[in-house]
Amino acid sequence: MKRLTSTFLALSLMVSAVPAMASTPVTSSTQASTPATAPAPAKPRGCLAYGAGGAVAGHFVRSGHAFLGAMAGCAYGWHKRHVWKKEMKTWKKDHPQG
Repeated sequence: MKRLTSTFLALSLMVSAVPAMASTPVTSSTQASTPATAPAPAKPRGCLAYGAGGAVAGHFVRSGHAFLGAMAGCAYGWHKRHVWKKEMKTWKKDHPQG
């Protein structure tokens, strides 16, 4: 039962950490959200932040999984950064003024 509880705890940490790590741009109420003045996509944290989150989640699963969690989190961070770079290329094409 203890192992099952720690597994659920680790999964809940992983699920709750992902939306918190994915940063979204904050716009004020006075700023118009038209395509000409839309804010640039927020920069993702990358390998270190996602790896740290994965290590914490892997630690709570059971002994020896912190390293696996860190590796998986780092890989996910690399993927998010790659997707962000592709989005920035298209965003810069659509918004040449900045």
